[in-house]
Amino acid sequence: LPVIGIKYGFFGLGNSSTLGYAHTLYPYMSLPLGSKSKKYINLQFGWGFAYITKPFDRFSNYKNVAIGSRVNAVVAIGFDTDIKLSKRDKLKAGVGITHFSNGSFVTPNLGVNLSTVQLQYVHSFGAVSQIPARSEGNFKSVYRKSMFVAGSVRQIYPTGGKNYFIASLSGNLFKQYSHRAAAGVGFDYFYDDSNNEKLRRLDKKPQPVWSASRIGIAAGYEVIMSDFSIVMQMGIYAKTDIKSEGIFYHRLGIRYFISKNIFATINFTTHWGRADFSEWGIGYKF
Repeated sequence: LPVIGIKYGFFGLGNSSTLGYAHTLYPYMSLPLGSKSKKYINLQFGWGFAYITKPFDRFSNYKNVAIGSRVNAVVAIGFDTDIKLSKRDKLKAGVGITHFSNGSFVTPNLGVNLSTVQLQYVHSFGAVSQIPARSEGNFKSVYRKSMFVAGSVRQIYPTGGKNYFIASLSGNLFKQYSHRAAAGVGFDYFYDDSNNEKLRRLDKKPQPVWSASRIGIAAGYEVIMSDFSIVMQMGIYAKTDIKSEGIFYHRLGIRYFISKNIFATINFTTHWGRADFSEWGIGYKF
């Protein structure tokens, strides 16, 4: 029984003259963790849009090397606990991380990460309604076999350059071991046209098409909520010609099932918290 809602947020980014402020609007879910009778901690996850008031401008704001566009994505993850004051009033104390990035659609895109300590006062309005207990029945472990294709565009430094095409093909074999969770492994193929340009700048000569390709193997965890799920993966490149970014990559994504077998997906692929590119795709669950 998660809490589902929508949030507006206003953030100072620590340097108003260079970074400006951030306005955010995103849907979120708050998932109670623990046993049915004792729910000590809530996991809250949200993903939506952010508007940055002072992005990079090579003439008027060239010191902002973090954010290159006004419209960005925001990802917010946090943990909180409830302190009950009365039937309608409670406090929430928690910690969280809020990330701003445009997925390298526009450079610069180092991104902004905010660590937050939160104290909230909550008052419930309206009539109190009792939510009936729901029996989920006996659970039988199943394998979730899926594949998706995705595409996007990105820029690389220096700023103001061309857009490079990105495509990815991924397959996953996850074992769903409860109603709400699955874990497993995945195979990823990435084609990033900007990799050839990066290597050309190093070697001063044209690169073969194969140099734009990366192959990776990833371990993953999926939080399942009916037709919606959150997927977190950490992978290692089995093949990459770009050595400066390391051999590990991470993916945070959401999936929504349009039908029984077809799902839409949006992912951010990162290297240790630095957003590398976004993925917009369509997939099939076997």
